[in-house]
Amino acid sequence: MTSDASPTNRAGIPERPRRRLSRVGYPTVAAAVIALVACWVMVSPFVLGERAAGRWITFVTGLVVLLLAALLGVLTRHRVVLGRALIIAGAWLVVASLAFPMRESLTWGGVLAGVLIASLALAGQTRPPAGAGRISHR
Repeated sequence: MTSDASPTNRAGIPERPRRRLSRVGYPTVAAAVIALVACWVMVSPFVLGERAAGRWITFVTGLVVLLLAALLGVLTRHRVVLGRALIIAGAWLVVASLAFPMRESLTWGGVLAGVLIASLALAGQTRPPAGAGRISHR
């Protein structure tokens, strides 16, 4: 047997080399959903025709959330810190939507978006069960 021969199983049949399966982790999926919500938060005051100070507060909060979500998608090692920052940003969006005078649709849209952002970020803070997401090659 030569050194470049592929490994064989118990029956002596050559095994195919295993490919590493890439999988998208939860932080990446959550970051993509949060980024989409942040884009809506940024655009919604202009679409809904808001003229008050709430327009810029909502826009800037959406921009910050978008940047944090982009960093969460790229820097998965800093998942805890970025997740906590997103929880705070989501909570701020809820408070700002209720505290500043805005149209009712923009107020409740901001509250819903803030709760969604904070809950997705909070869910990313929990660890998955042992063995979750692993692919068995049996």
